[in-house]
Amino acid sequence: MHTITAPSEPLFRSRCTLGEGPLYEARTNTLHFVDIGKNTVHHLELDGLQCETDYYRHPVTVIVLRHDHPGFLCAALRGFAYIPARLASSSAEKPAPITYLSRAFSTDLEPHRMFNDGICDARGRFFAGSKMIRGRDSRPETKPGSLFKVTQEELHSDAGPKQVKTDLTIPNGMGFTSDNRTLYLTDTETNRILAFDYDLDTGDFTNERLWVEPSGPGMPDGCCMDVDDHLWSAKFGGAAIERFNPSGDAVLRIDFPTALNITACVFGGKDMATLYVTTASLEESKDDTPENLAKYTESGNLFAIDLGAYGIKGRPRFEFASS
Repeated sequence: MHTITAPSEPLFRSRCTLGEGPLYEARTNTLHFVDIGKNTVHHLELDGLQCETDYYRHPVTVIVLRHDHPGFLCAALRGFAYIPARLASSSAEKPAPITYLSRAFSTDLEPHRMFNDGICDARGRFFAGSKMIRGRDSRPETKPGSLFKVTQEELHSDAGPKQVKTDLTIPNGMGFTSDNRTLYLTDTETNRILAFDYDLDTGDFTNERLWVEPSGPGMPDGCCMDVDDHLWSAKFGGAAIERFNPSGDAVLRIDFPTALNITACVFGGKDMATLYVTTASLEESKDDTPENLAKYTESGNLFAIDLGAYGIKGRPRFEFASS
């Protein structure tokens, strides 16, 4: 397996508690990402590295662009909502409310669940995983995570989002093959990346199977796909990203000498050959020992790795069909 070392210096010192959900917007050459720990959404203009930050009352966990509409669809603490491209004004002291279009959890579960990662398919359906809120559920469930699917029609109906899979720990990074016939889904705490047969016409998936059990330290977190149908998986607690070929073999590894908790990645830039990477603080994972604090000094910041010299390019994220 070939190994690359990421730059020691980050592209941008975002100082996130739990940086997640990077999303590249080609129209504006902007990288959007969230800090779940601080209830913020960041908008980094890549031409000049100027960043605007929006503050919300609830954590926004993942955002997707709306097709032919400004702004985003997001999964947040309780469910799904539209949020603007930029808030008119907000601050840590005066965060903006989130107006949920659709709530996902029953009254008894709502204090114990929140959303996590998500993705759109090629038809604009949105899939998002939910997980147990850490430290706030004494239920005996060992796999409380679920996957939900929502369309524009369901956002505005009484039926709400559809729960399409249960029996997960922390559903995390997802991706589709270029022919839209395979869906990959990461289940973080079981250290598995699952594969399913996917029907693009219906949005249904079947034939669950184990695709990859990553080796080495850390757990699989967010992921993205490249044009060769290789999956790039971030390793939380593993200071690395691994690239898997369609057979599930690890063929390339990016090591991060100054960040431990690698959370998610997305391709972007004008040639789609730059991998943008979010990370989390050492405090988030309770790994803030003196040794780690001295070694992983850039944990929580945003990194960029230029892969153009390797002939690697990524695929853009699909957008939500909101009309």
